[in-house]
Amino acid sequence: MPVRLTLALVALLPVVTWAQLPRPADLGGIVRRMPSLERFMSNRPLETDFDDTAGQVRMLDRLESRRQPGDLRSLPRTNGGAFVLRPGLWEGAFESFCLRTATWAPGAGDGYLWAPIKGSRSGAVATILRNAVRHPNVPRGDIQMLLWAILSRTRVSEMPPTLQAAARALLPAAEINAINASGFQAIDIAERTQLFRGVSGPIRQALEIESDLRYEFSKAKANYAEIEKIAVLGGAAPAAPWK
Repeated sequence: MPVRLTLALVALLPVVTWAQLPRPADLGGIVRRMPSLERFMSNRPLETDFDDTAGQVRMLDRLESRRQPGDLRSLPRTNGGAFVLRPGLWEGAFESFCLRTATWAPGAGDGYLWAPIKGSRSGAVATILRNAVRHPNVPRGDIQMLLWAILSRTRVSEMPPTLQAAARALLPAAEINAINASGFQAIDIAERTQLFRGVSGPIRQALEIESDLRYEFSKAKANYAEIEKIAVLGGAAPAAPWK
């Protein structure tokens, strides 16, 4: 969905990241009893959290509210399509994508902070985001599902044909091969219950959502509405601790 973002007006986004989730007290013991669980808990596809952000730019809070932003599209562009920013306040409409499963959808008052893309699949995620604008023929819903599939560690070879086609359009062969090599197969409820025994709370919820997504992506046809219900938590996000 297109969003209107005024550059230089930022606020903290209340998102629960993997690094912020509480871990079981005896995680080491769980991993020793179930070595396969360690693969689920390590080498996360995306590991960026609030500690990686550039932080708040407090001087922007003093900007006069009557100041009118300029049109971002009036700025010069590089050959790669990037905007060459100049001093001032600029506004534009952007398409955004969800890069974190098992969290809440943005709500009123949310904002954005700059942060590097980190994690075992950071290269693939960054490449998809860069190439999305260059391939308007790839449906935006397919791009979002491809991102969720990669974040849930689904192998490209096991994705529905439409998402495999999106991956071939947006990613080089080397990235696709790496995703296939590091991905997991879909597992049934009984296997999942056995694998995740002893893990509880938000960590178990995140692992189960990831498993549910892999199962949905293993089907011949991916239904965006159904996958969105799994990837994005319903209801209001809990209040951030700094509020």
